Amino acid sequence: SHATGLNQRFLRRKISDAGKQLRALAKEQAPALVVLFNNRPFMLGDPATEYDIRVGMYGFETIVLSKGTNGELPHVLDRKFGRSRKLTEEHNTTISGIAVMRICDGNTEFRIYHNEHAAMPLPKGLFAKFGAQEFVLTEREQGRFQQWVPADGC
Repeated sequence: SHATGLNQRFLRRKISDAGKQLRALAKEQAPALVVLFNNRPFMLGDPATEYDIRVGMYGFETIVLSKGTNGELPHVLDRKFGRSRKLTEEHNTTISGIAVMRICDGNTEFRIYHNEHAAMPLPKGLFAKFGAQEFVLTEREQGRFQQWVPADGC
């Protein structure tokens, strides 16, 4: 949807901006967490769904197809993250994770999405005592998109 595309562009811009700031501050000596405060009314939609965070961090989900030679129909070779990646093995490794904080009905919700490429990863479960939910990506498997799952230790 159009709103989802706007959300992902917003998230990618915030990740890029934060990466520049955190690189200078953390100098890969400490984990660094980008916190996004969601104060948008829910009737306008959630600007930080799990899907939007995943695509904002790792790029658009891409399906790789075969060419379909000799009269065969094309078939799926792989499903993976594609263009517009902000967190890779070489880029923004200073960012240990993205946190989304929001207040709903007087309750503060805190969700943390760990960066699988972080040079200094956050310890999983670090924020559990504060009621935070933490997520990591599933292992990479050819032909499957990675998904968020609860982090071990939470």
